[in-house]
Amino acid sequence: MQAPEGSATISMVGDEPAKSKGGLFYRAKKFVASKSAGTKFGRSVINNIIGDESEEIVTTLTKIATDKHGASEAKTCKDFLYKFVAKLNVLIDEKRITQKNSAHAEAPLKNLAVQLLGAFSEADEDDEKKKSRASRSSLRGSLAGCTNTRVLRGNIERIRAIVGELFKPHMKAKNHENLLKVFDIFGSKEVLDGIINDPQLHKEKLAIFENLSKLLPEQLDKLIKLREASKPSACRASMCKYMAVPSQGQFKSSGLCAYHHYLTFKEHIKNPMLQTFLYEKRPQSYFLQYLRAAETIIKSTYGKVIGKVRPLTLFLFVRAAKSYEIAERKNRRALAFRLMQKYLNPNAATYIEPDQKLVNKLEKVIEDTDDQQTASSTRISRDAVFNATPKDLFYEVLKEVEGKLEKIFSNGYLKSGIHRLYLATVQLPPFYQQRAVEIINKKEDDGTFEKESKASKKIKIRF
Repeated sequence: MQAPEGSATISMVGDEPAKSKGGLFYRAKKFVASKSAGTKFGRSVINNIIGDESEEIVTTLTKIATDKHGASEAKTCKDFLYKFVAKLNVLIDEKRITQKNSAHAEAPLKNLAVQLLGAFSEADEDDEKKKSRASRSSLRGSLAGCTNTRVLRGNIERIRAIVGELFKPHMKAKNHENLLKVFDIFGSKEVLDGIINDPQLHKEKLAIFENLSKLLPEQLDKLIKLREASKPSACRASMCKYMAVPSQGQFKSSGLCAYHHYLTFKEHIKNPMLQTFLYEKRPQSYFLQYLRAAETIIKSTYGKVIGKVRPLTLFLFVRAAKSYEIAERKNRRALAFRLMQKYLNPNAATYIEPDQKLVNKLEKVIEDTDDQQTASSTRISRDAVFNATPKDLFYEVLKEVEGKLEKIFSNGYLKSGIHRLYLATVQLPPFYQQRAVEIINKKEDDGTFEKESKASKKIKIRF
């Protein structure tokens, strides 16, 4: 159970679970560990295991919990924690708790540690960012700091359930209740609210943060990196005095302020275009996810349009055809033959069933560009350029395939839950939506909105 000197890691250590030993010696070790935890010597041993930092955190939490829930409840939780550490040492030593059977708890524990570090830290924030952060309903994607005690309490409840389930087989019912009670008292909304928001508990808040930082250097480093990434930056729109909206939750920053983001993305959100979802990386990933997840439905609904072709194959052809268009001139001929064999050959597994007239026309173009080559290596290299197939060789086939995908996109994808997930990445969070509306109303009053609205159309959308 010994942690590396100077730091602690959030994980359960051990190898493969040991076979059941019948339990007499094991139960005796647990009993001795539990009883010795209540003695002065036992506690000094446990303090050596958990370290001075953990001891100070428990003492500070006990002090706050005494004020919020009474001395009896706080002391019960503190005493049980000492017994629990002693028993945990035995469980790990006996390989009842191992890395394998506790792996599912590691990531949630680490995330909660980062969230608590962020909540207890003294980061400098402007009023706008504080309001924005306080308005978030979810902590996912906002690990860099959340002072919403309701949200933090919800995450502690999640850890309570995971830890409770993990240790339930190794505890008596009363001890299991006491374990859950530690989360209910030390992690209560009242205690969290006191630590985060009560000025009279400022010293206690700093003490918990400093000791947590020493215990969890990896999580502190993650918090610092998250905060660096979420630092406010100026809006990239020309002459704009506002700050860009940061990424939060599912929303991904576009480098624009609330006002310019609203104007720039308004048409994209209202009337999304297939081209965007075929050729822009993030939108493309959502459309691709839909084509894979809904393949059976797409085939049954659009069978007359796409034939027996897999929707994913149509998508892959579009991507391959676009890669051909941007390929170096000298490489086009080889790429053209490769695409024809893969997608335009009736015997290929990835045949896209194009209009045969278009294929015949395409083959004629290739034939017209194919002249005699000599054995000279210099001439062959030159011919590879001069005999290059045209850049728009697959244009007509590409448009035919895009037409098929358009039906799937308009009537299927845009009505799907996957598209709603995508919209969450580009729609402003509620606080910033309100901010955008306020700025628009102000600019309409002073007569500058119409001019700036037209100018915003020139801003390049960043997905």
